[in-house]
Amino acid sequence: MIDQVVSTRIEWVREHCQLLRTISAEFRRTLPFGGLTIGTGIHLEAKTVALLLTLRDGGATLVSTGNLNTTQPAAVETLRAEGITVIGGPTKDSEVHASYLGEVLAAEPGGGRQPPRGRHQLRRPGPRAHRRGHRQQLSRPQVPGC
Repeated sequence: MIDQVVSTRIEWVREHCQLLRTISAEFRRTLPFGGLTIGTGIHLEAKTVALLLTLRDGGATLVSTGNLNTTQPAAVETLRAEGITVIGGPTKDSEVHASYLGEVLAAEPGGGRQPPRGRHQLRRPGPRAHRRGHRQQLSRPQVPGC
C-alpha cells in the first residue's frame, strides 16, 4: 500500500510547482523523449518522484534506482504504481547498490539515441570535484511556487 503522506507530498509538488507543471504540459504535447529510455540513480523521495513523472510525461521510458541510504520505500511504491521500472529498493549496502546501478545500465538508457536538441547528461559536480580543487558555483533560479 502506498504511503498516503508521500502520495500527498508528490501531488502537492506536482500541483504547486509551476515550473514542473509547465514543463509537464509541454512534454505531454511535444513528447521530446519519445522512444528514449532514461536511466537514473537518484534520491527517491516526493520531489524526485514528481520530476521522474514529468520526464515520463515527455514520452520517456524510465528505469530508476535510488541512492545509497536515501531511498524512501513509499517513493519506490509510487513509481512502480505509475508504471516506472524501479530496480531494487532501500539499501545501506554499497555492493547491493552497485548491482542496482548495474541493472539500470544494463537496460541501455539512451539506446544509442542522443537526447533531444543535442543535449547531454547534466551532472552536478560531486565531492570528488571538490577534492581536486575544482569549485563550481551552481546557481539556482528562483521559481515562484517551488
